[in-house]
Amino acid sequence: GDLIWYERKITLPDGFNKGRIILHIGACDQWADLFVNGKNVGWVGGYLPSSSDITELLCDGENSLRIVARDDLDINMPYGKQTKNRGGMWYTKVSGLWQTVWLESVPEKYITDIKITPDLNGVDIEVFGGEDEKTVVLGEKEYSFKGERLRIDIDDPILWTPDDPHLYRFSVLSG
Repeated sequence: GDLIWYERKITLPDGFNKGRIILHIGACDQWADLFVNGKNVGWVGGYLPSSSDITELLCDGENSLRIVARDDLDINMPYGKQTKNRGGMWYTKVSGLWQTVWLESVPEKYITDIKITPDLNGVDIEVFGGEDEKTVVLGEKEYSFKGERLRIDIDDPILWTPDDPHLYRFSVLSG
């Protein structure tokens, strides 16, 4: 299939690196190989976001980032309303990066994901990564816990409805 090459030079600002540098790709149609300073980071695929720790591949000063995307329009993979040849519908072939690509600096131990499972009486919160000791701040209350899982029961919860779209806002602190 056709290849689409994206390449740019990157120089990290002074003080940017807090410990680890993560390369995020929002989505790519359909596959992409990632290279930092000519070294292969790996590949990403499909329409989901991906993240790669590229800390060890970076050097002081200028760095090179190359993303080589390919879209074979393989009938075994989802490809929406596209066709290789125009006709029959007005959609044209769309390939390559179609969401944001960005760098993030995080501490050596950082929260990688949060899973929230509410029910009619409270919420189960799973926090992945970070330090072993964590704190959830919900309103005026703090809930400290170790590990990944925390259950918070809420007395007289305000249930979300279209007429009253109440949201409970919370923060997660690691360490």
